[in-house]
Amino acid sequence: MLSQIIIPEATRAKKVTGYKMPETKENLVSWDFVSEQMSQSRHYWISTVFPDNRPHVVPVWGIWFENRLHLKAIYKLLGAKTS
Repeated sequence: MLSQIIIPEATRAKKVTGYKMPETKENLVSWDFVSEQMSQSRHYWISTVFPDNRPHVVPVWGIWFENRLHLKAIYKLLGAKTS
């Protein structure tokens, strides 16, 4: 059984010079929109960096279930180290 999840509240990102950022919460994406988009996909992208700071991006299969992302991880593909 999954524990209760807390739905995050939409907040504005930190203001970045040169970017047009919303000043109010009016134009922020709702959790319902995010959940709908996530549930319609079957492929997700995982982004990490190598120790030398090079990007490493791989597609993985997954499902969005009860407001959680469950991924089919292949550790060799993701470059993960196991001990």
